[in-house]
Amino acid sequence: MDKIFSAITYCQHNIPDFKKVETKVRGCPTVGSLKSVNDALTKLTFQSNSSVGEIAEVIGRDISLTARLLRLVNSVFSGLSVTITSIDEAIFFLGLRQIRQLAMTTKVIEEMDSFVNESIDVNSLTIWRHSIATAILTREILTMTHGVKEDDTYYIAGLLHDIGKLVMVSAYPQCLKQSLEFEETNPRAFLERERKTFGFTHADLGAVYVEQNGLSPEIVEAVLFHHEPEKIFHDPNYAAGVEVADILARYAGCDAGFEPAAKLSFGEWEEFDGWKILFAGDRSGNHYARASIHRSIENLPSILKGLL
Repeated sequence: MDKIFSAITYCQHNIPDFKKVETKVRGCPTVGSLKSVNDALTKLTFQSNSSVGEIAEVIGRDISLTARLLRLVNSVFSGLSVTITSIDEAIFFLGLRQIRQLAMTTKVIEEMDSFVNESIDVNSLTIWRHSIATAILTREILTMTHGVKEDDTYYIAGLLHDIGKLVMVSAYPQCLKQSLEFEETNPRAFLERERKTFGFTHADLGAVYVEQNGLSPEIVEAVLFHHEPEKIFHDPNYAAGVEVADILARYAGCDAGFEPAAKLSFGEWEEFDGWKILFAGDRSGNHYARASIHRSIENLPSILKGLL
């Protein structure tokens, strides 16, 4: 049986004075939705006998979620002759998977906003645009290469990939401020600059945080290695999918928020290890992936407009 991966064990061997880092991360705000995002809604959407009315009733309890739901459906289906104002109709048009992911996104954004430090000049809207775009594209890429996964792991891995930057805002604000002066536009170069300057990276902090909050090993590993998927020995696919999605989000204009934006050319993501891990030697897969990715990038603006 494979040993369950632990970011804490990994980081103990790679971060000087790790105990202090672990204590700092543990002192960050606890985000309940990370461990169990909207349990009632998730259970309902997985029950085949749940009615749309029951699901709509759960959504209707949350004003913020309801507003985002209606904004999203009217943005995505902007060609409709009438504006959708009913939660039941919105569920019909979007489908249950979209509803679950909308619920997760809403809860995580609301609770992670508690990390914001007013003394640090970062735009939280930019951060969430990038995170949500990466989540959507991670889901598309991994569904394409590894089939449908009904527990939303693909989406969550993408949504939380940069959570370490928000942890840094809370636990190491001076380090975050210093990193805003870095000039590296390549994500891996930026990560290596963090490692050399601080002794840890935002990926380290994020992985330790999500492990402390009880997320699955697949998500923990994807967060830790989302810029270095080749370092994973047993199953690098989650991290590879997140790396490609992260680069695609940047190409689509959804910059990471804490880093200088790189100018990317179409197809440049194929030079990254994540792409090579997922599509190595698969010419037909590459062709299909390029077409699918192009469609996904085209659809991003309308989806993000509805969510944020």
